Amino acid sequence: MLALALLADCNDGDSPADAGPQAAATATTQATSSPSPTVTATATPTLAPTATATATVTAPASPTATATPTPAPTATPTATATLAPTSTPPPQRTSASSQPGGPIGGSLRDQGATALGAVDNRSLAAPARNTLYSCQASQMGNALDRPWVDSASVVHFSEKPVVPGSVSWVREFSVPLSADEHHVLSNGLPAHVTGSYPIPTSSEAYSFDRNPNGMRAQSFDFVLPAEPVLAAQPGCLRGGPIAVTFSGAVIFNALDGDNREAVANEIFDLCEGHPQMTGQYHYHHGSPCFDTGNRSQHSPLVGFALDGFGLYSPRGEGGLLLTNADLDVCHGHIGPAVNDAGVTVEVFHYHLNEESPYSLGCYRGSVDSSLLGPPPPRR
Repeated sequence: MLALALLADCNDGDSPADAGPQAAATATTQATSSPSPTVTATATPTLAPTATATATVTAPASPTATATPTPAPTATPTATATLAPTSTPPPQRTSASSQPGGPIGGSLRDQGATALGAVDNRSLAAPARNTLYSCQASQMGNALDRPWVDSASVVHFSEKPVVPGSVSWVREFSVPLSADEHHVLSNGLPAHVTGSYPIPTSSEAYSFDRNPNGMRAQSFDFVLPAEPVLAAQPGCLRGGPIAVTFSGAVIFNALDGDNREAVANEIFDLCEGHPQMTGQYHYHHGSPCFDTGNRSQHSPLVGFALDGFGLYSPRGEGGLLLTNADLDVCHGHIGPAVNDAGVTVEVFHYHLNEESPYSLGCYRGSVDSSLLGPPPPRR
């Protein structure tokens, strides 16, 4: 069973968006920016009634993370390790985490990276490559006129503004290693630095995206199967979290609150994230602040989709950069990959890449039915 306290996707710019399944949760965190100012934010998000029957909300025990090291080789399978913001994964985990700092190798703008976007009102009504299967919309919304997107729908990050700032956060995150489940506890704040939110009004980013939202701690409690199985049919994606990463933050699907492609239309910070209306910091595609591993090898595990299957950075066997043509309609495939226990297994898994929909196109495993209920309000 998958239990989840989940705030659904919101429009990340001028207008509010999806308000998520309703429950009550209050979270508080502190942010520090050089020279280490302290910022205190409190959020009381409202979740949809459909989530209260099956979702579990657990507030963080304290505002700062503690470390409970896993016992030596005699540890039981359910030993818990809580990671501080700058901690490395405990000994029994080999999965990659984000780096406590900025992007590895610079921001996508610094790297001159590109992505193949989607700006053509393509269908969202069924599983297919190069799009996503939405629970809420049948067609992608009209794209905005963005100078960094060319006539072939290529997103040129070298021309795309970045939200300024370098703010550090206290991450509270743990994933006890268990034979039956991955029980992910997170306050939703990343180990890496972020931009300054709300977007500064004097910045270039603000002239394109007036996201008024600040960042706030959440109380995520994801219970995911450790041995997920493929479902008979692919499942649709809702707004809000579709995967949780070892950075501590979550991934939303490729759409913004108006069903436009977020990567082509919205502005992110140097780690390619931003907050929605209730302060949930999230990504819509891969982050340069994720560990992508050795370029000559398969990418490391960076998180889990909500159906329990692993999510990896963009390289397959031998370090091959994977395109959508290499992946199925849900943006995954069956092949060898190193799991969170450090074992290479032949298993279905998802990949991030720089072709829309970037992460998941649909779910290949079963997700708790409460996550696929009525769509949240749009405004």
